[in-house]
Amino acid sequence: MSTPPRLVTGTANANPFNPRTIMLAVIISLMSFGAVLTLMAWAPELSDRERAGSTPYSGAATGYGALVTLLETYGTTVSVSRLERNFRNQNRLLVLTPNGGTMPKAENRFSTNPIAGPVLIILPKWDGTPDPTNSRWQSDLSLMANSRVERVLTHIDDDVEIKRIVSPAAVSSQFGRFRPHFEDRMQVIQSDYLLPVISAPTGQLLSKMPHMDVYILADPDLANTFNIDVRDNARLMLHIVEALRVDEDLPVIFDATLNGYSRSNNLLRIMLDVPFLGATLVLLLAGSLLLWSAFTRFGAPARGEQVFALGKKALADNTAGLINMTGRETQMAPGYLALSRKALLRDLGITKNLSEAETNALLGRLNADDEAGPGWSELRDDLNKPASHRDDLLQKARRIYRWRKERPNGHK
Repeated sequence: MSTPPRLVTGTANANPFNPRTIMLAVIISLMSFGAVLTLMAWAPELSDRERAGSTPYSGAATGYGALVTLLETYGTTVSVSRLERNFRNQNRLLVLTPNGGTMPKAENRFSTNPIAGPVLIILPKWDGTPDPTNSRWQSDLSLMANSRVERVLTHIDDDVEIKRIVSPAAVSSQFGRFRPHFEDRMQVIQSDYLLPVISAPTGQLLSKMPHMDVYILADPDLANTFNIDVRDNARLMLHIVEALRVDEDLPVIFDATLNGYSRSNNLLRIMLDVPFLGATLVLLLAGSLLLWSAFTRFGAPARGEQVFALGKKALADNTAGLINMTGRETQMAPGYLALSRKALLRDLGITKNLSEAETNALLGRLNADDEAGPGWSELRDDLNKPASHRDDLLQKARRIYRWRKERPNGHK
């Protein structure tokens, strides 16, 4: 009956993991995790800001992207800000463009944070939604309710009213006479508190807050993308901006926080930005060194050894250790001589009992013709007395062992 084949499962100490594969997986995981954290920190920066609406980023009909471009073309320093601290900075002309969706935010901002001038507030006029096929295009435009426009000025003037009148043929101002174009009807402010800067029939096109450099443009059609291509609209808007700047080196900053583009200083962004970037890199380097240290010790778990070793070798090792502990190694020379003599006689096939003298005489004749090496008598005399130290014993034992193996009948 044949023996069935055995299933070979490998050695007991085989490592089931490849260290290089594990290290590569760890590196890829850490890089992916770092990329996710970075994208989370800068997600607002990477989002599309040119969506349709009354924002300084928008190039749609009701946006002010064309006004930003126009001012830059005429050499004005222009920027779009996403930081709320610009409300407290006075070294700029701040342009605010609140829309219908950010009215509550605008009201809260005006009431809790006094605005430092000079400031130009462009009131909203149109409601609309982005085109479903392209978020940068405007669709479904309609006039915003007057009450919604008035809400942004509630904390400036409680009795303010927004009126829409038939567009006049011309508008007179301190900059001259212009013929601007307004879609549908012209939007004006009626207020006993605000000071008129550019008047219109039954209202004000541009108003000023008393004792403050805060100006309010009633109709956004003077500045939005849809009408900025009208020559007199562009000329009048440029004159207004230049007059409010006071100093020709004063930059113009369009605020985008009221339009939902406020920059948030989240913890991840702080860690990955100056001045904390250096500390973050040091922490990452320290973590990498710890990971490398752990990787160098990676491998299959060590097998536990038996408390008590088994077998002849273990017995010999334990006996040698015991003799070493007692310090009696040098006293073993005569005993090793007796064992070597007995083994040599067995190798020669001499089994009868011989006296010590007969044995020494027999062994002395083994190298009678070999004058190059030591004889049995010399080797016997070396081991008949205790060795002086451990290395001396080892050297003498090796000499008699080699001599025994070199005999014609000695076992190799």
